[in-house]
Amino acid sequence: MDYTTCYCRRSQCPLYGQVAPRARLKLHDWQRQGPRFRCERCGGVVSATTGTAYVGIRTDLNTYLSGATALAEGLSIRATGRLASADKDTVNHWLPVLGQHCQSVMNYFFRNLHLHECQLDELWTFIHKKEGQLSPLEKLAEVYGDAWVWIAFSPVYKVVPAWVVGKRTLRYARRLLFRLKSATDGSIPFFTSDACPTTLTPCWRCMACGTHRHVKGRVDVCPNRAVTRPPICATRSSSKNERTVGWCT
Repeated sequence: MDYTTCYCRRSQCPLYGQVAPRARLKLHDWQRQGPRFRCERCGGVVSATTGTAYVGIRTDLNTYLSGATALAEGLSIRATGRLASADKDTVNHWLPVLGQHCQSVMNYFFRNLHLHECQLDELWTFIHKKEGQLSPLEKLAEVYGDAWVWIAFSPVYKVVPAWVVGKRTLRYARRLLFRLKSATDGSIPFFTSDACPTTLTPCWRCMACGTHRHVKGRVDVCPNRAVTRPPICATRSSSKNERTVGWCT
């Protein structure tokens, strides 16, 4: 663990947010798996694991690191537990900690991205049981049943700037587009997607900035508007593979 990135977390401290060599931290004591430092300026104590994926972890760090690597490679909960010699409940505790930290790191670095092309797609899976086997109460809770992984993928840069897990509804489609919009620099990329209407509707509302008309089979830009930029938010459907292509202005 790199201790040089630790800093005083008291907002009133003059050295707040200052890392080494400007930080004035000295070793205070050890807690669980990491040291704690005391700020020489204000006396505040900060743990070395605060703000990292190691916070709240009591397992040996080498075991935790091997388990995190296995989970990142796609191993199941039980397989990761056998590989790391840990209980499956312990691995279940690791998973949300790692996921939340990875999401925070992704939100920090994936900003002002200039994307030329973006593919929107959904992957189907289910939690506990399929949607048709749910009771009325379970359907109302929206915890179990069908789950869709909404993905925005950039084939040029091989990155996934935004993703959402939820139902195949307009609500989660809009959430995906808003997350994608917050990760870009304001430029609207060339979109490719399937013909799912829950994907197209938020694409117009969240990303479009001009007048448009949807005409199946061809691109149609409203003729009564002076276009000063290339058209970006029109759609075109192909009867061969039922794909919809969209771009925005």
